[in-house]
Amino acid sequence: MTPLCDLLAAANKEFAAATNSGPYSSYEQIQLLLDVARKSVDDLVRDPKGTFASLDLDDIIEACESGHPAIEQTWNGDMGRCTDFALRIAHRLTRQFPNDFEFEYFHVSRPNVSGHRLARCAKTGIVVDILSEIGVFTLWEDETKTITNDHTVSWKLLHDRLSITNWDCDEEIFKRVSHTEALAQDLYEAARYAPLVVHFREFDPFHFQNFDTVSVDMPGSFVDDHLVRPAHFPHGIIKWKLENQQLILRRHVDSGDKAIIWWFHFHTEEDEEKARIEFSWFLDEYCGPHVELQWDAGDVRWFFVKIWNACTANFGKPKVMRSLMRGHQLRVRCIC
Repeated sequence: MTPLCDLLAAANKEFAAATNSGPYSSYEQIQLLLDVARKSVDDLVRDPKGTFASLDLDDIIEACESGHPAIEQTWNGDMGRCTDFALRIAHRLTRQFPNDFEFEYFHVSRPNVSGHRLARCAKTGIVVDILSEIGVFTLWEDETKTITNDHTVSWKLLHDRLSITNWDCDEEIFKRVSHTEALAQDLYEAARYAPLVVHFREFDPFHFQNFDTVSVDMPGSFVDDHLVRPAHFPHGIIKWKLENQQLILRRHVDSGDKAIIWWFHFHTEEDEEKARIEFSWFLDEYCGPHVELQWDAGDVRWFFVKIWNACTANFGKPKVMRSLMRGHQLRVRCIC
């Protein structure tokens, strides 16, 4: 048996790699769903709510079991949502330490919004959850662990039932699911509720107060009167609101400060150029130290440009209706 401290260190290395190599995004899932539904990006832009209306959970489970070539890319690539994050890390750790890791997957449903998935190793107790701001941690029977930084999240394992208490909801009980079921739930929610976002992020374990201690099991993180500095940092968010023909650029997940770009037939080429400059500046200013890597991860840039161009073809040229720049010096990059 590999020492637990070594397994935790390896898990946090994968946690950091999964965070830094690509953004939190539903782009891979949406591309797959368009293929399964036999729809185009133009269909998505013109009818964002109706494009996937014909797909039900059984259709998506069938696609997940079909060996579709794009299935693995949704969870084992360089971007994704909570499910893909957990599946990727669990898969890569199991390949490295086949005798030490035995991951199970857990799902909680939420009415009319996206649910949540995580992975926990039955042998080591190691939990992989994108909601953790301090990386992986261990959770054993009859144990509760709480992380308080910008928000408070608690995980509890009692009588073989895993639950989570998030900052914005009551305690929720997880259900064990298979790898395929976790993936299918993720895709189903992407089709129904998930916004078209690219959320840039950063994981830097050296922000811990005591990295040598934390890398063993992060015990200080769970003492009520001891605040551990987070290692997971959110940066800028790009969010399409296709029903309003808009692109929202938010500098931070908790900030109301945002730019708004709107597509309309009466806008001019000059408006379009200013919109491109606004977007380019936003990437440089607010999207973190890994923006170059994350913007080029998978099909992020390519799919974003397809949506941008489809909006222009269907609605007219873009115009900045609300700006974040406010006289800042420009550093222009090509979005294409």
